[in-house]
Amino acid sequence: MKLVLTPTDTFFFRNHKAMNAGADFFASGLFPPRPGTVYGALRSAYIHAKSDFTAFAAGSDEELSKWMGTPSSYGKFAIKGVVLQDEQDMALPLPLDHQVVLGISGSATAKRLRLKYEPEKEVFGSDRCPYRLYGVSEEKSASASGRFVYRQDFVKALLQPVDLEVHSASRWVISEQRVGIAMDRVAKKAQQSMFYSMEALRFRDENGTAIAAICDSENTPDFSGVTLASLGAKQRPWSLKVERNTDLGVTKEEIVGAIEKSGIARIILLTPALWKHGTRPECWDGERNALLINGRLYPVLAAAIGRPLIEGGWDIVRNRPKPRFHAVPAGSVLYVKVASGDADNLVASIHETNFTDSSAQEGYGFAVVGAGFLNQ
Repeated sequence: MKLVLTPTDTFFFRNHKAMNAGADFFASGLFPPRPGTVYGALRSAYIHAKSDFTAFAAGSDEELSKWMGTPSSYGKFAIKGVVLQDEQDMALPLPLDHQVVLGISGSATAKRLRLKYEPEKEVFGSDRCPYRLYGVSEEKSASASGRFVYRQDFVKALLQPVDLEVHSASRWVISEQRVGIAMDRVAKKAQQSMFYSMEALRFRDENGTAIAAICDSENTPDFSGVTLASLGAKQRPWSLKVERNTDLGVTKEEIVGAIEKSGIARIILLTPALWKHGTRPECWDGERNALLINGRLYPVLAAAIGRPLIEGGWDIVRNRPKPRFHAVPAGSVLYVKVASGDADNLVASIHETNFTDSSAQEGYGFAVVGAGFLNQ
């Protein structure tokens, strides 16, 4: 199921950078929002609609505590991930193992990078890695970061390398520059030298765009009576509705079959992940350069990892900043070698689960598995 959030006005999601009116006059946010931001908004919306925050803090409402926990602990409620969607389909992050080739008309096509085995690089290469990813085109290219692909195209690439039509966030989002002057709340007047500017965002009306939190029905309470949520800076209201269809359109059996044929799998992050070893999860065995998943080893062949994101936020219980972490961004890909008969274990353990070492309940590390291919 999906909990679909649609803004009623402009919105703004703060990044990790400080913004003080008069000193740092320009505030740039981030998009899409962090999964934890959306999780917190849904949690607060449910508490407000079904009970109250006094009962939540005291733990006096058993049904509320069952689902939403306490200020210091989780309840049963969890989300798997956060994606964009419009009237056409869900829009998922473009996997970073693609070269984005720009067309003359402004269109963009993503071509899968070639995975090549070069044993001599294990001896002479700076990273001692014999597997490498190479571009496939000499045409004008752009970064794969921050781009999106529709679900129906994305799932095709889980089974075989195909060219993908990709879109930038501007397909769905418009930027609106807002300016203002900080107010003296005591004197009820503007403060001198306290000018600021911020980049507010708005969804294009013609696309029917929304943010969708993907959930398991067994880990989600009845949200049918929850119609509004406050999300982002300034407590902006978003309408909330429940939708049932979250099917990606490809079965686990199809993915297992494709991996068994190629002997290589791709683990793709759809939301940022918090991994213990930076660009590798806690299950990574550094000495053997392999992932230990459910008792089986999957050697890591190559990776396409984006620049780290800084995750943090404000702790409203302790009234202080939360600890900051570097997160592996959405779209990052790990290539792993899969022995015959081990594909089913990998897919069952990771596909459409939260492959993260912390904050899984908030939707971090939502991952899918697809087949990889070696180019000789």
